[in-house]
Amino acid sequence: MHIFCKYIIYILTASLLIVSCKKDEEPEPPTPSEDYGTKNGRTVLVYAIADNDMASIAVRDISEMLAGAKYMGEKDHLIVYLDDKQTPRIYDINISSVGTTYAKLTPIYQYDTEVNSCSYEQFSSVIKFTMDNFPAPSYGLVMWSHGNGWLPTGREYPDNRNAYGIKSLTARSFGADYDYIDGQKGSEKQMSIRTIRNGIDRFGGLDFLLFDACMMQNIEVDYQLRGKSKAFIGSPAEVPGEGAPYNTVLRPMFQDDNYVQGIVGKYYDYYSTSYSYGILLSAVDGMNLESFASATRKYVQQYKQTLMDMDYTGVLDYFKFDTYYSVSEFPDYYDINGIMQKALSAEDYAAWKAEYDKVIICKANTDIWFSALMGKQYYSVDSHQFSGVSMHIPLKKYADVNAWFAGSYYDTDWAKAVWIADETE
Repeated sequence: MHIFCKYIIYILTASLLIVSCKKDEEPEPPTPSEDYGTKNGRTVLVYAIADNDMASIAVRDISEMLAGAKYMGEKDHLIVYLDDKQTPRIYDINISSVGTTYAKLTPIYQYDTEVNSCSYEQFSSVIKFTMDNFPAPSYGLVMWSHGNGWLPTGREYPDNRNAYGIKSLTARSFGADYDYIDGQKGSEKQMSIRTIRNGIDRFGGLDFLLFDACMMQNIEVDYQLRGKSKAFIGSPAEVPGEGAPYNTVLRPMFQDDNYVQGIVGKYYDYYSTSYSYGILLSAVDGMNLESFASATRKYVQQYKQTLMDMDYTGVLDYFKFDTYYSVSEFPDYYDINGIMQKALSAEDYAAWKAEYDKVIICKANTDIWFSALMGKQYYSVDSHQFSGVSMHIPLKKYADVNAWFAGSYYDTDWAKAVWIADETE
């Protein structure tokens, strides 16, 4: 089976059917089990940008989502915004969808023309549509597309692309919308983390935000979105093309308690028992990142020279810049715990780790994971370092090779809060 990286990401949802029968009569329409679904309702928006090389995968994923509807309650809704190589459309998947196939699924809204799904205007309008038509006491969001973490979009930093002569640069934080028209590929649009933050303001607070995408679980991404969701779920590394196994993940996604731990657990279970490519996951508390940034700032300022000069050999790295930058223009994605474990004294590390433990809700990892970006190879995971979250170090080596992202890191909120020294200090 051809394997896609979730730098070419996609969300999968699959599940089972549930029916109840009368004696000697045709089966009744499916009804939710009292064991499934939330009591008061949850609306989860899947924002799927598939107007790229993932279009065919998206159709398969929606079929799996329909099967996974078994686990939803009467008041639950899974709203799927799909922008693929056709004009965008919106679907409502709910308990009555059980048994429906994708071919028979009718959009509740169909766009007449192509749109830029990476724009704030479109993203926020889909959120408004979701909330206006499917209001709920609880909201979740799944971001479905390409991803590479904190990196700026080409739109934000066009001069970086031109200055360094990079013509084939894939510069994005999230998403890749090519606006295919009559089968012809248009220019790429990307979505910045700030756009995501501004868009989800409309929700007024999420119970969870799942990035089913590569490299989105950076502390920089989480901090940029701080306060907007109770939990951020994602991977610091590449995610296999199979993505989240929604045949099991939809059950905790639509339950009242322990849904975050459940999503991570079911996601991990699939790769640990029935799939060979591995997965690295974590969930971060999105409501207490200000205090964590303050605690981390203390040690970054104290150990800044060490962090800039130390040998990173052996530190858990989710992209090896020195080996693969010429192929894919990314920095190193070092594990935040691996960094601090090596740089700090034992006493200071213990103090910092205590602060980190307050914001990490849960984490899970297989012993190995597969990287399509780094030579299509398997890499082992040092469980003593693994925290499930990466952190960028603005090393001199990036500037030395005129890396396109080198000048933009200090524009992130995390860098401003943690790395930039206060003259009064």
